[in-house]
Amino acid sequence: MTSFVCKECGYRFESGLENRKRKCPYCGKEGISRELSATELLEEE
Repeated sequence: MTSFVCKECGYRFESGLENRKRKCPYCGKEGISRELSATELLEEE
Protein backbone atom coordinates (compact mmCIF):
# COMPACT_ATOMS: atom_id res chain seq x y z
CA MET A 1 0.00 0.00 0.00
CA THR A 2 1.14 3.50 -0.80
CA SER A 3 0.35 6.48 1.42
CA PHE A 4 -0.98 9.68 -0.12
CA VAL A 5 -1.86 13.10 1.26
CA CYS A 6 -4.25 15.66 -0.23
CA LYS A 7 -2.57 19.04 -0.81
CA GLU A 8 -5.92 20.83 -0.45
CA CYS A 9 -7.38 19.46 2.80
CA GLY A 10 -4.50 17.42 4.32
CA TYR A 11 -6.46 14.14 4.33
CA ARG A 12 -4.16 11.10 4.43
CA PHE A 13 -5.11 7.76 2.90
CA GLU A 14 -3.55 4.56 1.57
CA SER A 15 -4.07 3.03 -1.84
CA GLY A 16 -2.75 -0.01 -3.67
CA LEU A 17 -2.43 2.08 -6.84
CA GLU A 18 0.34 4.62 -7.38
CA ASN A 19 -1.83 6.72 -9.69
CA ARG A 20 -1.41 10.35 -8.56
CA LYS A 21 -4.30 11.52 -10.76
CA ARG A 22 -6.75 10.13 -8.21
CA LYS A 23 -9.18 12.39 -6.44
CA CYS A 24 -9.14 12.85 -2.69
CA PRO A 25 -11.83 10.61 -1.17
CA TYR A 26 -12.61 13.36 1.37
CA CYS A 27 -12.78 16.66 -0.56
CA GLY A 28 -12.79 15.43 -4.20
CA LYS A 29 -9.85 17.58 -5.35
CA GLU A 30 -7.06 16.15 -7.53
CA GLY A 31 -4.08 17.63 -5.62
CA ILE A 32 -2.68 14.34 -4.32
CA SER A 33 0.96 13.66 -3.49
CA ARG A 34 2.68 10.47 -2.38
CA GLU A 35 4.13 10.47 1.11
CA LEU A 36 7.69 9.22 1.43
CA SER A 37 8.34 6.23 3.65
CA ALA A 38 10.80 6.41 6.55
CA THR A 39 13.39 4.54 4.48
CA GLU A 40 13.01 6.96 1.57
CA LEU A 41 13.40 9.93 3.91
CA LEU A 42 16.63 8.50 5.34
CA GLU A 43 18.03 7.82 1.87
CA GLU A 44 17.43 11.45 0.80
CA GLU A 45 19.96 12.85 3.28
